[in-house]
Amino acid sequence: MTDLQQMGADCQPSETLGTTAILRGSVPARRIAGYAKEVAAYTKGNGRLQCVQKGYAPCSDPQSVITEIGYDCDRDLENTADSVFCAHGSGFTVKWDQVENYMHLPLQKSRKSTGTFCTATAAAPMVKLPATSFSEDEELMRIFERIYGKIGRNERYALHTPKEQDPDVQKTK
Repeated sequence: MTDLQQMGADCQPSETLGTTAILRGSVPARRIAGYAKEVAAYTKGNGRLQCVQKGYAPCSDPQSVITEIGYDCDRDLENTADSVFCAHGSGFTVKWDQVENYMHLPLQKSRKSTGTFCTATAAAPMVKLPATSFSEDEELMRIFERIYGKIGRNERYALHTPKEQDPDVQKTK
């Protein structure tokens, strides 16, 4: 159990079933790799280590992991650290270290964050759009047809398309 605690494990009190002691808990996967061989060695083959993936959790020492595996975010093209911004109807990428120069919202800590991750949040102001009238819609349709040509469908349905009816279903009154 001391070994597991040194690996950063979070263990529950051990249970005993006859001559078997059962430990339950969680430990970072990178620290427990290869530990099954150690358990087998110091128990002379009687001990077993069974691990089940718990899921993802924040890394307790991210800088050492990054250094150990030699990760370089600028070379990671599949999982880029860059952000996408939009301007004038198109998107463009911005390198992770230049994002603050392009942001239009202040950087704020997320409520769910442990302090290491940040998100930008702001309430967008509500904009009330003016109600359009049918005459404005007709004017827009005339402009559209002047530019793109006459719409080849029934004028009655020029501004909306009725729901199509299934030919197998007969109308009943």
